[in-house]
Amino acid sequence: MKKILALLAAMALSCTMLVSCGDEDSSSNGGVDSTSSVADTSSAADDTSADASSEEDSSKDDTSSEADSSEEESSSEADKPANNGGSVAGKLSATAKIENITEKETEDQLFKKLVDDITSTKTCTMDYELSQDGMNMKAIISMDKDNVYMDMDMLGMKITALITPDGSYYIDKDAKKYYKEAGEDTSTEELGMSLVDEMSSLDGMEYVSSADCEIDGKAYVLETWKNTEQNVEMQYVFDGDDVVLVKQGDVQMPFLLSAKADSSLFTIDGMTEMTEEEYAAYMQALTGSLSGIE
Repeated sequence: MKKILALLAAMALSCTMLVSCGDEDSSSNGGVDSTSSVADTSSAADDTSADASSEEDSSKDDTSSEADSSEEESSSEADKPANNGGSVAGKLSATAKIENITEKETEDQLFKKLVDDITSTKTCTMDYELSQDGMNMKAIISMDKDNVYMDMDMLGMKITALITPDGSYYIDKDAKKYYKEAGEDTSTEELGMSLVDEMSSLDGMEYVSSADCEIDGKAYVLETWKNTEQNVEMQYVFDGDDVVLVKQGDVQMPFLLSAKADSSLFTIDGMTEMTEEEYAAYMQALTGSLSGIE
């Protein structure tokens, strides 16, 4: 199961603004190519899947003491606040109108600072929506040093999971139920670090300019970077320290990237545990969706 999570996480990250969202052709037509990236996406998926597979093997060897822990203990552990938690801004819409753009001289490079903060704290929240050529993707990933939350709708496959030191929780949001895969060797930091590694590269990215701007009367900062390998310029709208919108040419992508964790996601409060039969049905539906994208 963790191998599936790792693969989907790599897919999700391949579409982010921290990798280049285009090629030479798309720079002229404003299109977004979700398959290209600064880092090689296929190798990222393989590396992450290999890490996750070893975690899966370790969890199989785990004793039953963790599996027998109570729901109350699991909920308490999963509900720990993020190490660097706090208010996380919301992403802007694809139709947000950027106005009153005023170029400014500054030594600040907000994009670089954000990447450096994520790398050093191993804490972040990413929330994006991508719709291109009939392909729809949504992903929310939030993590701190102890917890990794993923909620992804990738090519019709939907999965929600919470990975904590106490175990892995696979969540059916509609039914408000979860299945716990307990394991002493559940490595949230290993999975979290694999995500950080994928998100922290500025290779091929070159700072261009900064500007003040307004959206619906509120002040933002518009920062432009260029992918020198693909000759594509990307613009990132910042609300404080957080990216809230990504723009390439005429295409805007609702996108949130923050170096803060959304601790409200690290909980299973209000949910009940699945029966084995319910989990079997859940997995059957999940693997059926996965077979459609293999």
